[in-house]
Amino acid sequence: MDFGEASERNYDQYKKDVTADIAKCAQDACCQPILFIGSGLSKRYFSGQNWDELLTHLSKACPLIEKDYAYYKQSFGSPLDTGEEFAKIYREWAWSSGKKHFPADMFADTVPAQAYIKHIIAEYLRSLTPKSVSTVKDMATEVAALQRIRPHAVVTTNYDQHD
Repeated sequence: MDFGEASERNYDQYKKDVTADIAKCAQDACCQPILFIGSGLSKRYFSGQNWDELLTHLSKACPLIEKDYAYYKQSFGSPLDTGEEFAKIYREWAWSSGKKHFPADMFADTVPAQAYIKHIIAEYLRSLTPKSVSTVKDMATEVAALQRIRPHAVVTTNYDQHD
């Protein structure tokens, strides 16, 4: 037996042990689990993006963002600060040559400045999101198992739509 076979067998046993431990814990506690879900879920099931990937897309989608995402990441350090800068640039674009990309009701003085980038993000994520879980065919067993979970709560840092 080579190392790869041993590792695979050890991993299979590890999965069985962890699954049994989780089942016992849930049974002993007499409650359902709390799920902590991040962008890894959408990344796994339909090629969703993490923040760096999303910001890279946003940097290419707005003609007023003149440099590559890496420049802004170097300049601002964090994805949050870079996103705030992009929000300012998207607002400028919306109020100039990009106006046709936004609904007319977004051009009122009561609309928050960050609404323009949020609108573009929502539209982009909508385009990535499958219309039905049945389209995630190669992982049907996993999706079915997730659907059977009745969690006590779901905590998410994700930007996906929740249904």
